[in-house]
Amino acid sequence: IGGDAWWESDEPDTLGHGQEIDDLVGGGEWRRGAPQAVLDNVAMEEEIGGAVQEMWTKGGGRAGYEEIGRSDIARDPVLRLYLRSDEAEGAIRSAPQERLRDREGENEIVMDESECRTMRERGTSTTWRARDLACRLHKWHHFTAAAATDASLKKTRDGRLASFGGWEGVQPKEGDDDAQETRAQIHERIGRGIWGGALPGSWEIVDAEMYAIYSFLRTKADETETTLQPHRCLVMSDSETALKEIERAYRGRTRGETNRSALNAAVQAQIDIIQRNRGYVIFIFTEGHAGNAPNSMADAAAKAHLRSRVTSAYEMDLARHVTNRACIYTHEEEGQAPEIRDRRLYQEAKEKIGRWVRKWLDGGHAARKEGDDNVWRTVIKATG
Repeated sequence: IGGDAWWESDEPDTLGHGQEIDDLVGGGEWRRGAPQAVLDNVAMEEEIGGAVQEMWTKGGGRAGYEEIGRSDIARDPVLRLYLRSDEAEGAIRSAPQERLRDREGENEIVMDESECRTMRERGTSTTWRARDLACRLHKWHHFTAAAATDASLKKTRDGRLASFGGWEGVQPKEGDDDAQETRAQIHERIGRGIWGGALPGSWEIVDAEMYAIYSFLRTKADETETTLQPHRCLVMSDSETALKEIERAYRGRTRGETNRSALNAAVQAQIDIIQRNRGYVIFIFTEGHAGNAPNSMADAAAKAHLRSRVTSAYEMDLARHVTNRACIYTHEEEGQAPEIRDRRLYQEAKEKIGRWVRKWLDGGHAARKEGDDNVWRTVIKATG
């Protein structure tokens, strides 16, 4: 979607927009029983005979906002990702008590101004194309879980903030499907599909993106241990770097073989182990900030958690599940939650010593005070 897609070996390399579903594999021979009754809700082409179609076959407009109350769509793990919220996209603003919040009810969810503008300009067409591909994959794989994931990194005067987030779509009604809902009740169902959390500011964006993917897959792996029914997961991410690292580990000769120069090799290894032992996962790379509604919702979820408190929950979760190594290392500053520092020890120790040297010299080094940038650059190079 605005880029490449990662497929299993027997998937097609390309898809033409508007191509009939049954043409994809010839004659409609699908694995695991296609959810055809659900997919009948989906309009697969934007235009038929020159007339613009509605997004869903049973009603609603071309953008798809009107169908957000449809439980028959919300019960499907893939289709519900494409039920769009005019509140989240900034088209309207509800009263404070009715505004859209995340699963925990703590963070207000709304896309930032630039994302709202992109959704107004390109959201409908891009979302149609994204849904078209997702539905074709869904009919082939019959996914039992799906999510768009994202991460955010922000520099502030006090340092950096990092966070992750995910969007699992509008959740179905609990009770009578035909019951009328208030806007607050609809927002509660939307919020149940939004999650995220804060991460240490020292993390790079690719590490946070990878953790967002891991967080979703870990939840589904835990469900599998309870139900003994492996999930078939679809994950959408706009981090090409993270997806390539995951792919490299999955195709490595040794299970759990990961890039130990990465900050969070433990996260990468856990994704690989879940892929191998807890069902299977299909990844789609989607271009970020391009108008694809699920990814824009995941972006809003991640940004909403930038100001959340960083806790040790993520560290304890990884420590509990890592089994392919004796330990994982953490770094702890006074008054702050521990941070996983999973680089090789020599590299980590060298960087920490370098930071200490620069901090010590910065307070009294003559060249620094006199503005001798050449000398200071030499110091930075030697200790960096």
